[in-house]
Amino acid sequence: MELSGIKICIENRIRLTLIMKKIGIFTAGGDSPGMNACIRAVVRTAIYKGVEVIGINRGYNGLVENDFVELDS
Repeated sequence: MELSGIKICIENRIRLTLIMKKIGIFTAGGDSPGMNACIRAVVRTAIYKGVEVIGINRGYNGLVENDFVELDS
């Protein structure tokens, strides 16, 4: 069953597993030491696990105006 980009798999033991297909990353802006390393780690881990990563430019304005870019390693 598909539910807004999340595939729900039910196994024998009634275990529910959510498999994400896509995530978005953005920050509110301003100086924040260490965010580049954090974002890079999230992107690399997500790609390794087969999840598409979308970067949202310009914080909340980019989210509202659909200013997205696909992120890769």
